[in-house]
Amino acid sequence: MFRCLADVPAVFTAIVAFVIVAAAAPSSLALAMPSAPSTTHLSAASPTGCTAGDSAAASSTESPLPDKHRCNKWLVLDFDGTCTEHDTTPLLPRMASLHSGDNDARRKQRLEQFNTLEQEYFDAYSAAKKRVLGNGSDDGDDTKMDLHEALESLDEVSTVVTHKVSQSSCLSGLPSHPRHMADLIDQHEELQRLTRLQNDCVAVVADAHLAGWCLGVLSINWCPNLIEAALVMPVRRHLDTRRPTSTPIVGNKEDRDVVGDKVHLRAEVWSNEIDDKGAVTLHVPGASAKRTCIQSLKERLRIQQDLLDKESRRPIVIYIGDSSTDLSGLLEADIGIMLGASATIEGIAKRWNIELSKLSDRRRHVRQQKGGLLEQDSDTIWMADGWKEIDSLLQDVSD
Repeated sequence: MFRCLADVPAVFTAIVAFVIVAAAAPSSLALAMPSAPSTTHLSAASPTGCTAGDSAAASSTESPLPDKHRCNKWLVLDFDGTCTEHDTTPLLPRMASLHSGDNDARRKQRLEQFNTLEQEYFDAYSAAKKRVLGNGSDDGDDTKMDLHEALESLDEVSTVVTHKVSQSSCLSGLPSHPRHMADLIDQHEELQRLTRLQNDCVAVVADAHLAGWCLGVLSINWCPNLIEAALVMPVRRHLDTRRPTSTPIVGNKEDRDVVGDKVHLRAEVWSNEIDDKGAVTLHVPGASAKRTCIQSLKERLRIQQDLLDKESRRPIVIYIGDSSTDLSGLLEADIGIMLGASATIEGIAKRWNIELSKLSDRRRHVRQQKGGLLEQDSDTIWMADGWKEIDSLLQDVSD
């Protein structure tokens, strides 16, 4: 799950600096419709493979979810760079080393192995990107590629290097539970800084939950426990400070989890996963997998509406991402939002005639109709500068 950081060199420099200092210092994603959440109200259904075979399940005549878990509005988020300020991948060998209690030699070995493979990824990604996009002004070498083939060629670089990471065991010994991961982060200021969430992310996600949106995280990240610890748990803590009496809860009360005077988060995490030996299983290897997952989720929601509630409002899936890996999912979602700027995305959009528009411009069109989806949503990726803009969108769509 490597991501190209060419568009954010300052972030990469900060993370690499941390890794270098650390080395010198002592010492079947069945996304089509997620399973019903556990009674603990964590997000953590274990990731399973997202495969084409899931479309067969979508044709079932059975209700996709029990009545109390039906939801026709889904807010699906990428994790690294979308919710977080930094890509968290380079932190994983450091986290594994700290949690395993490595001595100096073993820690240095882990970090050197990972740094070597990371550099191999950057070099291969740059070459693949040049084949796809060329040097900037001219077309890429592979002029007959369609968009999805081009994205798959970029993702393949990450897949190859990920297998090498698994073989190296440099990620063995990561915390096996979200709480243990959270404790590890809390013990180290650098981990806290480099897993920091973007401004307003927690508040917007929490408010969306209270407004009746089902929440999902769809990520190529290797470590679901990190997603839980860095994103889901902070949102849950934010919700725990909110009383239902002061914040109206939208939708059927059966769809909200209220215990005493607290509202608890029900979310789903769909990602890759890593075992205790450091071997990565790729359930969501890249752009094509994300596209398939969003397609399957939309199809399940359509069937759910046809079977259970034909008179209800049209289902909506919003997907928010920040990189080329998210592009197919953004195009497939009812509303796709790209957070921040990306030269790679702009180059891909130019070559394959993808419409990129400012999310703030969408509000002008919204004023001409009362909320809901716009005609432009089907073929436009909306560009947002921050989470406050996304909050405004969710309110527009919900009106």
